[in-house]
Amino acid sequence: MALDAGWDAYYEYRMGNHKAAFGYGLLAGSGIAFGFASVVGKSGLLLVLGPKGWLAVGVILAVAGLATVFAFSDEPLDIWMRHGPFGPLAEKPFLKKNQMKPTIA
Repeated sequence: MALDAGWDAYYEYRMGNHKAAFGYGLLAGSGIAFGFASVVGKSGLLLVLGPKGWLAVGVILAVAGLATVFAFSDEPLDIWMRHGPFGPLAEKPFLKKNQMKPTIA
């Protein structure tokens, strides 16, 4: 979960959607917190919080991350505007090519 969300955060950051990248970063953090919750078990004090504390942190980060991703996800038109002929990013060069061929009759 953390690796996949981290990869999505990197992709969204590269595509220019920094707010959604932050949301995916929160989801990656929740995956790490869930991992700590499962590793701690009954031993208690791994990094100050017990298993219930890491579980609560994971749930809070997951909810905040999902809300951020849903709020700032881009529609296809937004992506085209950012990467298209008048946009500042050149990550998707096929959106800048002229697809229409002139016809001479």
